[in-house]
Amino acid sequence: YQTIGGDVNYHTDDIFRDYPSRMSILRGLTMPTGGGNTIWCDMEKAYASLSKPMQKFLEGLTAEQTLSKNFGQGILEGGGAQAYEDMMKRNPPVVHPVVRRHPETGRKCLYVCQMTTSRIMELNQDESAALIAMLLEHSYQPEHECRFFWRDNSVAIWDNRCTQHRGINDFSPAFRLLHRIPIIDDRRPSLNPDEEPRMEYDRNADFIRVEDLFVNKPELTYHVDGEEPAQGNGAAAESGNGAAQPEDEHAVEVDPRFLRKLNENRHGMVFTPGAAARLRKIPRMFRGAAISAVIAEAQKQGTTEANIAILDAVQAKRRGG
Repeated sequence: YQTIGGDVNYHTDDIFRDYPSRMSILRGLTMPTGGGNTIWCDMEKAYASLSKPMQKFLEGLTAEQTLSKNFGQGILEGGGAQAYEDMMKRNPPVVHPVVRRHPETGRKCLYVCQMTTSRIMELNQDESAALIAMLLEHSYQPEHECRFFWRDNSVAIWDNRCTQHRGINDFSPAFRLLHRIPIIDDRRPSLNPDEEPRMEYDRNADFIRVEDLFVNKPELTYHVDGEEPAQGNGAAAESGNGAAQPEDEHAVEVDPRFLRKLNENRHGMVFTPGAAARLRKIPRMFRGAAISAVIAEAQKQGTTEANIAILDAVQAKRRGG
């Protein structure tokens, strides 16, 4: 994670999947000297502070969680209808209970969030919108929150089953670089977690491939479908429509505003137009992780130019090459 385009809405990691993340670990490698805090919200406390009749009412409800609520418009504008269709195919909407019970502590919490909760399944549209708005306003209060002030090499570890979090975009144009590790849960959110079947996977395996657990997890790619990555020697590459790309990656046409923003405050890193054009094709929600990987690879190779060869090296590693 590097820059964020705006304040990140409250969410719990991977709530839009059948098996959301149990916990997350976030390390701030390079952080701004001011701003960029993360705020967590205690959703158990939010639930406990509701009236008893409201608690009872909510326990019979379920809610749809979908990426389209927060990212749909941006994907359509940045990548077009095909990118949106691909995102929804990889990440179809899921339904989780509005109230879930923590499988270890037994405490209940609200399980609706600002980023992905689109509707209450048992209510009509107006009732659903009103209830979601009320629950979010009730939850995101200072008495339910805590704020984390980042420094270089700070590490935050949290439980996604009973908290939500959001990032504050008040550090521009400073640079930041964080690494995140999500820890998968092996059962779905439930009001009765002991009755939920466990996810089946080989616990004795040397390692568990993420793609085996999240069959709908999107792969970060650095080229459009049908386009082979350009070689580091500058050879021309064919795009998906058959048009040849310029051999000189410095001559590739790219949105100058995107290139300028990409090259701001990157620890002296300079992105070539060719590399920027390829990064521009990545949906916005995945682009930050891609940029972080490219910068890390360039630094590892001891260069300050993030070019197509660097992108190819990152892609080869992701493919196991």
